[in-house]
Amino acid sequence: MKLLVAAVLLAAATAHAEPQPMKSRAVGQALAGVGTAVSSGLVLASLFLNNYDEVANAPLLITGLATSIVTPSLGQYYAHDYLTWGMAGRVVAGAMIAFGAFEMTSTKRCQQSGTESQCSGLTQQGIVVIGLGAIGYVGAVAYDINDTADAVDRYNAKHGIYMTPSVGMARGLGDRAVPTVGLTARF
Repeated sequence: MKLLVAAVLLAAATAHAEPQPMKSRAVGQALAGVGTAVSSGLVLASLFLNNYDEVANAPLLITGLATSIVTPSLGQYYAHDYLTWGMAGRVVAGAMIAFGAFEMTSTKRCQQSGTESQCSGLTQQGIVVIGLGAIGYVGAVAYDINDTADAVDRYNAKHGIYMTPSVGMARGLGDRAVPTVGLTARF
């Protein structure tokens, strides 16, 4: 009878427990890096693939800035952290960059193809605002990329999976110390 009660309790305790796979720091950081590269590439392309009469290619710039809010955080998404401080920083920085690029411009006369015409360009204040926004953007991206490994560790710890570096003695190798990794799970 005691064996039956123990079996029922064991079955009940593990029936709803689904093992969570351990998340990899390398995968999280790769996702954050690739996401950042794609969004940054769109922003840079907007500055080089524009017409003579505009500062930046508006659709590319808006797409790059909009995706850059999310893509550097792909490592955190992988670790089930869906809102990050880096996202908030990128929203503010993206707004500064867009405001500087689209609202802080001036029109002046210029020579194009041998004829005089009107060209628009950034004001000095616009350059400063875009520069400050770019610094904030890079800082917010760096924060999320740096936090990705910690987010993966938080996920693994929350789900009962711990990786612990240690040093052990290897038998048969002259009894020398060998670095090992211990894996512990909580059920």
